[in-house]
Amino acid sequence: MSRLRLLSGTAALGLLFGAAAAQAADMPVYYEQPVAFGGWYLRGDIGMTNQQVKDIDTILYDDPDITSVTIHSKDFDPSFLIGLGVGYQFNEWFRADITGEYRAKSDFEGLDTVLSSDPDPTINFFETDKQEFTFLTNVYWDIGTWHRVTPFVGAGIGASYNKIGELTDTNLVDPVPGGNGFTDSSHGEWQFAWALHAGLAFAMTPNMTIELAYRFLHLGDAESANIQPAGGGPDPTPDSPLEFEDLYSHDIKLGLRYTFN
Repeated sequence: MSRLRLLSGTAALGLLFGAAAAQAADMPVYYEQPVAFGGWYLRGDIGMTNQQVKDIDTILYDDPDITSVTIHSKDFDPSFLIGLGVGYQFNEWFRADITGEYRAKSDFEGLDTVLSSDPDPTINFFETDKQEFTFLTNVYWDIGTWHRVTPFVGAGIGASYNKIGELTDTNLVDPVPGGNGFTDSSHGEWQFAWALHAGLAFAMTPNMTIELAYRFLHLGDAESANIQPAGGGPDPTPDSPLEFEDLYSHDIKLGLRYTFN
């Protein structure tokens, strides 16, 4: 009886393992496919700038007769930007690119009040414009992808050629047609620039990605050509540009990336 039970149990186990083996043979076999990251990409960007300056200054404010200077406004108008770049996607988390962009003319208006030993104040109204050519090397961290949407952050360093156009300085208390002071040329110079990025990338296809991003961009300083007095009189201070200290911009950009892998 014991032998019969043992034979029956062995047969049952054999049938069980046989059925499991048959079922396993019928199931599809999955292999972990290697994921290929990396690839060169081209990018293009358009956007809007919101440019600001921390302070404006001129050596003319250092006249010993001047007792106080008050800056009432120092405003740039928004402008557009357009840029191109080339980059490399190293893996699912990290990429880098080099970009160059043209930042279109942004009109500037400034207003100050200057008090001196003269009983009448001087109220200066400045008008000019600014444009830049900016080049950056950027690195990005792609945080993760959900439903083809990838949030990212990044940073960049580079250089910006900041160009101030012709300027007029009008004394609103005693105005002169064409300005009490003026520059007859533009002036540009290279400055160190840096940027911080944050945005969302949407993969439209495996090779095509669209980006919506915010960027804080610090452009360094800039200055106009030397301000000359109206009427062709001698300039008492030959080195007298209007100085723009700590230029920066809050940019909104729409970009397109094409990857060649």
